[in-house]
Amino acid sequence: MDIVACPACHNELTLTGAPSSTIQTGSLGCPRCGHDYPIAAGIPHFIQPEELNGFNRRFSRVYDWFSWGYRAFSKIAFAYIGMDE
Repeated sequence: MDIVACPACHNELTLTGAPSSTIQTGSLGCPRCGHDYPIAAGIPHFIQPEELNGFNRRFSRVYDWFSWGYRAFSKIAFAYIGMDE
């Protein structure tokens, strides 16, 4: 957790709402500015989709659409070259 900082004020974040042994759920909170960043499936969400604009909004939709097949494609591609991810 030492390398994760609040995107708004660059202060250290603290884990809240989850046991310290796992960070699969809960949130990261900033004691300085009060921002709260939810964690879903172990991934902190530092920006909400409705906050995106311009090309970022457009490409986020493309990435979301493409992501459904990425996992299967990467497994097949790595198996083809004889490696694990």
